Amino acid sequence: MNLPPTFGGQPLVVLAADDAGRGSPIGLFVVLVLCIAVYFLWKSMNRHLKRVPPSFDPPTSEGKARPEASETGDQAEASGRPTPPGEPQD
Repeated sequence: MNLPPTFGGQPLVVLAADDAGRGSPIGLFVVLVLCIAVYFLWKSMNRHLKRVPPSFDPPTSEGKARPEASETGDQAEASGRPTPPGEPQD
């Protein structure tokens, strides 16, 4: 015999008896939007990875991009970080 499930003598309400295994059009839309977003993120990542140099060796002496902090005497300037407020600027 197939009796409905009960808890404390009260019958439980079965919410998904007829809709089990079905998806809604909103779910399909969400999945499609996520797939499109992943596609564009993939393209962007590939574009950025093509710009990465093949080696991260330190530059040679004639190809320095900017002077070191010890050469200029100003570490904040050489590191590219702005001086925090409240600190004196040289």
